[in-house]
Amino acid sequence: MAPGTFVAFGVFFVLGFTLHGALHAGLSAPASRTFRLTRGSCLTGLFTQCIVSLMSTGHMLLGLLAEGERHGYELKREHDARFPAARPLAFGQVYATLERLRKSGLVSAATSVKVDGPQRTPFTMTPAGRDEFERWLTEVQPPSPYVANPLSVKVTLALLTAGEPLAQDFLRRQRDAHLSRMREYTRLKSRPDSSLAEVLAADYALTHLDADLRWIDAALERVAELNKELHSCPVR
Repeated sequence: MAPGTFVAFGVFFVLGFTLHGALHAGLSAPASRTFRLTRGSCLTGLFTQCIVSLMSTGHMLLGLLAEGERHGYELKREHDARFPAARPLAFGQVYATLERLRKSGLVSAATSVKVDGPQRTPFTMTPAGRDEFERWLTEVQPPSPYVANPLSVKVTLALLTAGEPLAQDFLRRQRDAHLSRMREYTRLKSRPDSSLAEVLAADYALTHLDADLRWIDAALERVAELNKELHSCPVR
């Protein structure tokens, strides 16, 4: 096994949620975030990074505008209601993305109107915007060539700087943390008042956490082998 193979081996099993960059000119992706789980009307927190490139904020807003004219506040509110497992959009992110879409000719802005106090600017999808949205909607998303695995990175650095005991201890504690989180999701999806959106979000999380768990078990079996490889073939 070549040096660094361990990192590549773990590349498909990931923790943390980081959206990739823009998929099209003027279309931006939300910033990365730390996982959290709450129970209320929805799940909050997108909790695993997928190997498939993810939707940009711009395409999502275009999709919401497909139903008709909306101003920024309505788009933010509709996003948060329709995608309960996603991180709530920040108003600044909505308006910055709308402005990029406008400059790209994908949306048009009407004259600002006063709605419930503040002035609001309605936006409408242009024919070019509809074409772009339909193109994106029917396009197969290619698997990303670069997917980070922070678990593998931490294990590798632990072995390089502190040795096998620390790496093994980290993996065992991480395994316990994953199992605890999986139990939370299992309880949540089993509740009779959970919505279908919540159940699907929990299923998504459980699938990815289970992949992480299987990677952790494989890594625990190979820690000694990796440690030997890292120290016998130093990178210069």
